[in-house]
Amino acid sequence: MPRLFAGIELDDATRSFTQRAAELVAASGVNGRFELPEKFHVTIAFLGTIAPERVDEVVSALRSASRMSIPFALRFDVIGAFPSERRARVVWVGARATPAAFSRCAELVFEALLNAGWALDRKPQPHVTICRVKESGRLELPRLTDSACLPVSGVTLWESRPAGPTTRYVELARLPFG
Repeated sequence: MPRLFAGIELDDATRSFTQRAAELVAASGVNGRFELPEKFHVTIAFLGTIAPERVDEVVSALRSASRMSIPFALRFDVIGAFPSERRARVVWVGARATPAAFSRCAELVFEALLNAGWALDRKPQPHVTICRVKESGRLELPRLTDSACLPVSGVTLWESRPAGPTTRYVELARLPFG
């Protein structure tokens, strides 16, 4: 059964910027499993494992939400950690300020998926996961001296498939805004 998530695809410039940020984090001594650059993305909604016959329902819900969303830009300008730098489990590169259009897009996606029968656990924050820390604890994360601006004009639905010791993401649908 497919494991699905909806998110925002990175362009080449933002992907390269994020990889350089991950290299800074690794050089600072963070011990963890770093994500492959081809897997970098911004998650809007994680649906988990769903029945294959329901994939079309997900695409339909995302299409509806995307049609009501407007293009925006995400400025990646900070390295952070979840749940915090003191108890870090995940290190990410993200946006210090969340654009209103991102929040509205996420709200529309959540509403559309909720109306289609999915219960999602949290509202997204614009970030790209770069590392899963091996031992949770206090980190001293490097600070970025520059930023990358990602133009966003749609949402993508991916399936996460096993690939040896990791996973790979397969694009199922690209849904433009407007």
